[in-house]
Amino acid sequence: MLVLTVKNIDDMSEFLRKMSISLLILEFGLLLVPASILLVVGVKLTFNSISMHQNIENIVLCVMTLFSLIAISGLFVLYRKVLLLRDSDVLKTRFAWSALYFGFIAVIVSFGSILMPPSPPYSEMSEIRSNIEYFILGCPLMIMALHLRYEASKC
Repeated sequence: MLVLTVKNIDDMSEFLRKMSISLLILEFGLLLVPASILLVVGVKLTFNSISMHQNIENIVLCVMTLFSLIAISGLFVLYRKVLLLRDSDVLKTRFAWSALYFGFIAVIVSFGSILMPPSPPYSEMSEIRSNIEYFILGCPLMIMALHLRYEASKC
């Protein structure tokens, strides 16, 4: 028969805390770093494209890229404060938490574009939507943001 004592519960709690932090480190290495590298390449390509052709497709793509850049910057700030500094005032970091809303907006717009009926082939709207739909790749980063929020509440 399993009897949980206070010592066992404390040990289990500490084990879960270490697992949660390990998972956050894994999320950083497998999600945030590769997404940041892709974003840097995407920013370069987007701004090269908008400097050559200033059409609605490139402007929309530029705005979505900026939203993603702001959100990933916020994730880096929060990761540093939560995991590296163990800052107890991390919940008061309004800029970083607010920056995540831009990432949520980019993912929601992308998801909405995926759910809409298809645009006519080779139309301008079809081109815009095909580019916007790539921003759904930020969805796993939003899971990391929720995990950071959980860890921040534990600081």
